[in-house]
Amino acid sequence: EEAGRVNRSSGTQHLVVLAQTALGVIQSIQGRLRQAWQTYQEALRLAEEGRARPLPSAALTNSHLGTASYEWNDLEAAERYLVRAGEQSRQWGSAEDMVYNTIARARIQRARGDPEGAWRLIEEADRRFLPCRCGLAHLSMAKFFTGSSAANWMSLNSWCNRISLEGMPN
Repeated sequence: EEAGRVNRSSGTQHLVVLAQTALGVIQSIQGRLRQAWQTYQEALRLAEEGRARPLPSAALTNSHLGTASYEWNDLEAAERYLVRAGEQSRQWGSAEDMVYNTIARARIQRARGDPEGAWRLIEEADRRFLPCRCGLAHLSMAKFFTGSSAANWMSLNSWCNRISLEGMPN
């Protein structure tokens, strides 16, 4: 909270949004999801207020709003926030955030009873981001938890071999 106050007074709004979002993450971890939601909303307001284009940190805030919506089983709102976060991440060139958002959207597809749709999103992230080696830890975990068919496990094994990860299932 102190970081937010200091940054507000110095005019570095990007840092304010990051500090607010980090506070929301802490609140969420502490089980105070409603308070975290309010904190994320405040961070998003600061990132978008009076701007033609939101600050880059708005993408991270939207991701966390999407995650909170997912936790409340509001899959439509979760997808809206995550799609917006993905668009903002692309706008600012944040590949790591794009990977995270694609994986979060895959979780939504899985929750909707569409594991194949979830797998397609993971494969899309794989094709787009493997060359730059962005988000490899996120991708490996998503592949592990999303893949359930034998074909998906074979694909996971092949993928792990391509990036030389040790200790993944054969």
